[in-house]
Amino acid sequence: MYIRVVKPHVARNPFAREWARGELAKELINQKIALYMLEDGEECTERMEGLGLTLSIIGKAADIDPKVLSHDPRLNILRGGIGACQQIINAGVYDTTQTVAICQALDQAVELNKKISAASLQKAFESCQDQSQKIQQLSKKSASGGRKKITSCT
Repeated sequence: MYIRVVKPHVARNPFAREWARGELAKELINQKIALYMLEDGEECTERMEGLGLTLSIIGKAADIDPKVLSHDPRLNILRGGIGACQQIINAGVYDTTQTVAICQALDQAVELNKKISAASLQKAFESCQDQSQKIQQLSKKSASGGRKKITSCT
């Protein structure tokens, strides 16, 4: 996943922001290509966790950003892709019937990436990172041994 926290002077640089936006778009396209390479029944839990987290961060950033309306249909498609990732994680193996939902979500993520601001993306990343750390702490305490759940930040 290509989303990361940077220092303020880098975040204010418009060229650095556009470069990072382009890198994120490339990563989303690479994830889509990798998805088509998976075979039915193949173990891919880690890949789906990363993909689901990426979609969650972009969805959260779109929720935060005032340029994206809360009733934007792209957000529903994004949430559908997150749900499909979660179903694959729960099953433990790849299900090719989920490919369309995830690919459509990745397409919408690429489109939303063009609209959301760097500040919104940064806030969403930090929010999801905080949530992830809390979940890891809780899972260490409970040690349930069950499948991970993508905590959608959206």
